[in-house]
Amino acid sequence: LENSDNTGQLYLDLNVNMNVANLEKLIKVIKKLKLCSRIPEPIENILDESIREKWINEKNALVFTVVSNDGLLQIDIFLKYPISFEKLKLNADYYEIDGNKFLISSKKDLIFAKKQIDPIRKKDQWDIEVLEELIENEKK
Repeated sequence: LENSDNTGQLYLDLNVNMNVANLEKLIKVIKKLKLCSRIPEPIENILDESIREKWINEKNALVFTVVSNDGLLQIDIFLKYPISFEKLKLNADYYEIDGNKFLISSKKDLIFAKKQIDPIRKKDQWDIEVLEELIENEKK
């Protein structure tokens, strides 16, 4: 979760195991939060692997984005990730918030993934710099 542009907006990059049961849970949460698709496609289309592949191959899409009505929350759901879900899980940092356990990508894995974006965006360059600085500060 990040707020890298000081606008009050929150951005969440989400990588989920793309099995039907997981995706159905994700869709349920997105609907409960009343988030809307940024593109003219229903969130349910993420269930169809052939549609996801079409987005990736024909539209060069990296993520499926949903946003809140007020525009303050944006969630990017990765359609394809350069690191396997299993490796991400193995390297992940565990956090507990209000009794709920969360797996958060390790800083090193996130840096690797962001460096794979082509063309790289200013936001991703900034994220890489901040993550590298955090790692450096942890060594001190």
